[in-house]
Amino acid sequence: MAHIAHNENGTPYIADPWDLDDFRMAAEIAGLTLTDDQLIAGMERVVKYYDTEIGINWEVIQITLSDMYEEIQ
Repeated sequence: MAHIAHNENGTPYIADPWDLDDFRMAAEIAGLTLTDDQLIAGMERVVKYYDTEIGINWEVIQITLSDMYEEIQ
């Protein structure tokens, strides 16, 4: 859930963390069977191709995981 956090200098910023459980849930909803290592690779891919105009959301995560799933099949 999005929240206001503070960096080491006390400057506030908006944080919206996505964790492994979120990626696991997105895979399950999409009907994909992926290992934790594959889900972590999905997290890395989401970070690598992060688009500031789109952000990170359920759709981005599911599309990323679906693309990965197709590549490994």
